[in-house]
Amino acid sequence: MTDTLAFTSPSQTERRIATVLIAWMAAVAAAAGFGILAEVPLPLFGGLATMGMVLPTVTYFALPALRRWAEGVGIRALTLLHAWRIPAALVFFEHGSAGLLPADFMLAVGTGLLLSLMAAPRTSSPSTCCVAASSFNPETPRRFL
Repeated sequence: MTDTLAFTSPSQTERRIATVLIAWMAAVAAAAGFGILAEVPLPLFGGLATMGMVLPTVTYFALPALRRWAEGVGIRALTLLHAWRIPAALVFFEHGSAGLLPADFMLAVGTGLLLSLMAAPRTSSPSTCCVAASSFNPETPRRFL
């Protein structure tokens, strides 16, 4: 795949990436707000959630300009993007304890949200992926936030 963002200035690249991210977020929020996501059959919803993870990952590896932008944003900002997972996990736990969600679902999703937040400093950037491999070696310095 060619790097279509390579021929634009850094500020244009940032604007395009920000526009795509904001549009994606707005589309998901609108779909949830209007109940469209509630109408998606459960097996298809899993595919939708998977696409929401695979598409950005593939795009990240396919576009060097996107990688440069993400590296420039830095690990702190990328980790901060995951901070919403803490209150979301607490809501899942609260709804589960109130009997509003199946217990297995509540435990899986709530725990998954918390674990993904704890893993975010290790996986948010390719330059920090070595931290995950070195975290079992006590002599290797760790770079988190």
